Amino acid sequence: MAELKPCSHCGGHALAADCAGAINVTCQNPGCGIECVASTIEEAAAIWNHRADDPLKQRVCETLERIMPDECYAGEARAAADCDGCELRDGCDRYVALKVLAEWQGEAGE
Repeated sequence: MAELKPCSHCGGHALAADCAGAINVTCQNPGCGIECVASTIEEAAAIWNHRADDPLKQRVCETLERIMPDECYAGEARAAADCDGCELRDGCDRYVALKVLAEWQGEAGE
């Protein structure tokens, strides 16, 4: 079976299913709903895994990295995963910035 990257829109888990002879790949994040349909799993994986170079997204990521708060009140968080279990996470701008960067750079779920 071909490997599927996380959803390029939200970073969610992808699932491929055979639906009446067609391969349907869908994001399993209930709030996303992105999908693609192809005749073979290889074709579906190629479509699903395609990542377009997006200069605007790159500029946003670079700007977000520049303006991200330097302070981490509970430690030295360098990635959103470092914030797991932190009681300050829900109100932390650094966590939000790290999470957005990970999702936009395709690192979420990998």
